[in-house]
Amino acid sequence: MNDKLAVLILDDEPIVCERIKEFLDGKGLYVETFTESEKAIQRMEEKSFNVVVTDLKMAGPTGMDVLRFIKDKLPSTQGIL
Repeated sequence: MNDKLAVLILDDEPIVCERIKEFLDGKGLYVETFTESEKAIQRMEEKSFNVVVTDLKMAGPTGMDVLRFIKDKLPSTQGIL
């Protein structure tokens, strides 16, 4: 069983995802990254994350849309914009 804190990073700029993932991996966290909000939302429906860090402006669902999804469907997940 994996006891690591699970973090999902969502940003439409791959370099931002890579840098944040590299930092959090170094702290011992489990991290998944996404550059498309639709795919990130789909993944959140499949796997539980403790924290979701999202960009605000993206094609498709925005960061605010992602936070609304978290609030409505995943009350135990913390969202950071």
